[in-house]
Amino acid sequence: MQPGWGAKAVEEMKALIIAENMPVAFCHNDILLGNVIYNEVTEKVSFIDFEYAMPNYAPFDVANHFNEFAGIFVTLQEQKLI
Repeated sequence: MQPGWGAKAVEEMKALIIAENMPVAFCHNDILLGNVIYNEVTEKVSFIDFEYAMPNYAPFDVANHFNEFAGIFVTLQEQKLI
């Protein structure tokens, strides 16, 4: 990696956030599979473990969920055993 690559990446991200007018919202910031609870009776989804929750750019939670979920293949039966 070349010197200064981190600063360049930060500037590119800052420009993207400004250009896309990304809103800041209250985000969970830790949407792991284990922090998402599905109730089959009510058919509702709930979230637990809010220790990292704070204002952040709204798309972060969606992107972070898929980043954390990448490579994890769990069937519904296996999920019930977790």
